[in-house]
Amino acid sequence: MNSSLLHLSRYFGIAGISIIVSATIITALFYSGRKHERFSMLNHFISELGEQGVSRLAPVFNSGLIVGGVTLIPFIIGVGLSLDSIWAKLGALAGIGAALGCAAVGVFPMNRLAPHAKAAFTFFRLGLGTILLFGIAIFAQPAGNRIVPLSANIFGALAVLSYAAFLTLVTRKTMPHETAEALNPEAISERPRVWHLVILEWAIFLTTHLWFLGVALTLPT
Repeated sequence: MNSSLLHLSRYFGIAGISIIVSATIITALFYSGRKHERFSMLNHFISELGEQGVSRLAPVFNSGLIVGGVTLIPFIIGVGLSLDSIWAKLGALAGIGAALGCAAVGVFPMNRLAPHAKAAFTFFRLGLGTILLFGIAIFAQPAGNRIVPLSANIFGALAVLSYAAFLTLVTRKTMPHETAEALNPEAISERPRVWHLVILEWAIFLTTHLWFLGVALTLPT
């Protein structure tokens, strides 16, 4: 890949991550739930930040997902082309799908639960595939010509474990297929003080963004 294009894709990655994380933090700070509770990473799904009519700054969060998700696509393509292997190209295809799934979560907030859940599970499945395939591509780089250091896979491994644990837990609760109700806090009588499924979703959020950021910062300038 042309070095100038690779350099440009690096900044698309940093920008996409910054947009999504900033929108999430800002919206969480001003969140007030149905019972006027503050937002908590221990028992509030990330998507609750985009619930219209409940979250004060839902448009900020949803717009952040849409713009940030689309902004990440050039970065994902750049990583796939720079690593230049079949694993990297497959990772890029999965990554484009995951980024579009992220954007679709913003297009279909929790108020439209059925399409929202489809978008969310598209992101979770393809996000897992993206980091797994890119992780293999990073390990498969020639020893004397590594573009992305092997250390980038530390967060990648944590992200893969988070995705796998989350999807496994959802499947156990909603056999045989994931359903929209799995992501609906109103489907349970009382919100747990510590909700394991929510914590795993936040683990996905944090490790995925740390992995993307780590890869973006290590690409050649």
